[in-house]
Amino acid sequence: MQIQFTKAKCVYPAITLFLLICMPSSTLAKVEEVGTLQQFIDKVNTEKNYTLVEYYTTWCSHCKKLGPIFEDVSESLGTELGESQPIEFLKVDCDKFDGTLCKRLPGFPVVELYRPAKGFVKQQEEEESVAQDERALKRSLWDWLSGSLSFITRKTQQQRLSWELDPARIVEFKGNRNKDTFTKFVKSVVERDRFARIAEVVFSDGEANVDGEGGDYDRLVKVGRDFISFVSRDLKSDRKKLQNILKHQEDNEEGAENYEAVKFQLYLLGLVEEQQAHKGLMDDEL
Repeated sequence: MQIQFTKAKCVYPAITLFLLICMPSSTLAKVEEVGTLQQFIDKVNTEKNYTLVEYYTTWCSHCKKLGPIFEDVSESLGTELGESQPIEFLKVDCDKFDGTLCKRLPGFPVVELYRPAKGFVKQQEEEESVAQDERALKRSLWDWLSGSLSFITRKTQQQRLSWELDPARIVEFKGNRNKDTFTKFVKSVVERDRFARIAEVVFSDGEANVDGEGGDYDRLVKVGRDFISFVSRDLKSDRKKLQNILKHQEDNEEGAENYEAVKFQLYLLGLVEEQQAHKGLMDDEL
């Protein structure tokens, strides 16, 4: 597909005026309007970027209110996440894509966050999704609770149509449609995905590398393994202690590293709690 730009006729007294008036608006906007199905697939089918997508219609009043907010989020969130975690922003006009991209949606507007392409369709095959990875992680927790740390991650290959997206990679936004809430939503998903990747290493034997992780990766792996080694049987008490620590360190800039470590410990504790609850249900059925 070729995109042609027509030259705008304008008279400008200064370079700044030229940039604001004569340049195509797409060079200034951070939100990209989807024009074709293939364009959408190419954008979300990347291995590094998260993609925040706004689905809207031209007749929806709530969509009209959301538009400027979504633009504002796009201008600030990319900077806050930094170069270590790129993010792109798309808008989908569901009047045009009602039979394809928007067919599954119950109403408008809808905002969804697409995780990186590890779980998205490529032309022929794809690797297992994050949700499947998390299920494998929980199986490793089961091994740990049984006294074993023999965790083996198994990858599966799946065949899909080139336009089909894995729903496990899509996280729907639910909440008040304002800048702060959108920002917290995206950061929360990105953080949880990162913790899931590091937790997989925590519950595995030997050393492992996680592509794209920052310099504190080894530190969090050690924190996680130390925590798991000494976690008590009173998980409720452990959770309360960690939450109290988190509360007192939230506003302490000097304790930023420890703050992240405590959040990671809470994430690991949640996995242990879930696995023990599952084990209890199985024991009840026996």
